Amino acid sequence: MVRELETSLVTASPYSLISFPEIRNVDMDYLIDVMGILVGVGQDRVYERNGVTTKFKVIELESDGIRIECALFGSYVDELDAYLQSGYNQNVVVLAQFLKVKMFNGKSQLQNAMNCTKLLFNPEIPESVSFKLKHSHNFDSPTQPLTHKKDTSHLSLEEEFLSLFQRMTIEELKDCQNDMVCVVFGTVKHILGEGDWWYGACVCNKGVVIESKRFFCSKCKKYVWTIVPRYRIKVRVVDDTDSATFVIFDHDGISLTNKSCLNLLHEMDQDPQSDTVPKEIGDLVEKQFLFKIEAKNDVNSNFEKSFRVKKLCGDLDIIKKFKYVAVEKVDAGLDNDIEGGVTNDLNNKFEEEATDDKYQVPNSVHVPIPVEYDSDDCTPLKRGFIEVADDNDGVNSKNVKNVKIEKE
Repeated sequence: MVRELETSLVTASPYSLISFPEIRNVDMDYLIDVMGILVGVGQDRVYERNGVTTKFKVIELESDGIRIECALFGSYVDELDAYLQSGYNQNVVVLAQFLKVKMFNGKSQLQNAMNCTKLLFNPEIPESVSFKLKHSHNFDSPTQPLTHKKDTSHLSLEEEFLSLFQRMTIEELKDCQNDMVCVVFGTVKHILGEGDWWYGACVCNKGVVIESKRFFCSKCKKYVWTIVPRYRIKVRVVDDTDSATFVIFDHDGISLTNKSCLNLLHEMDQDPQSDTVPKEIGDLVEKQFLFKIEAKNDVNSNFEKSFRVKKLCGDLDIIKKFKYVAVEKVDAGLDNDIEGGVTNDLNNKFEEEATDDKYQVPNSVHVPIPVEYDSDDCTPLKRGFIEVADDNDGVNSKNVKNVKIEKE
């Protein structure tokens, strides 16, 4: 028998939003949902516990005239950075579901719960519309400013590249069997892949795959329309011991070019004579850097191992100090002429390897597999090329499709 109920037992909204004035009185054994305007973003920091390091960042939210800090750890930092890099950083409404409440120095603070918290930026839901109406004075001109909170405990480049992490040569890096972070000095010899210096990502920073002529994000577990171009620059780096492929991602790509990936693509579109590799990226060749590398024990004998660059440093003074310490470790009896000969031999060997078939790329990255969309369903798109990423960072992807990119 089926009988209609007079009242629904299912709530209309999945969120139980707590106002900022109420946060101080909530039971800290329970997780809460909050919504606020993003008004401050702290610097990247590292938290270490039991030998495990996790990145974190503190943001500041405002609602009802009250500001409260929220600490984000791990992948939640990536979600925040990915959204801010898309260009939408004014009057950002943040809905955070399932947050912890902590007390620090008598103040309430929020923190994500690992693998539980859900972050939504400018969500198109009734709660967000109601929030904006309630706080309409914050959305009038001028826009709510987004400040960058200073972190006095942030490591200097000198501390980060000279003191904190183990130093390695490329040979030692390739032989490493442990998961660790280390610093390697080397010279960029080639840009690999030519047109393969960027990829298309979801706003969560995960590379998308193409399913049934639509973009699918395995991290968000849904089809997405907003695709953000991000740097993934594969370079061949050499030192006195060996050579290896390093992969530079979006944050350092922006630092090296002083441009977002999208802006660089726009400039190339406007110049029909431009090369497949922009000048800003091609100029990296023959430059020396300190690379903070993420080494993982995931060797596949079928492919040469590549290494993700977590951060790089081109400061000449820091590089000089790094090289000076390295020289001190060399046996005083080492003949400099022999050392120079080894370096020259390695460079010559590398030049031969770089011209081998495995490093060759076609003159054009165009492929005859167009992906088309119904213009009625899409906002104006920018045409480009995406290398579909199978992993979170897309390092090992090889499937290239001709697709369209949505403008940021």
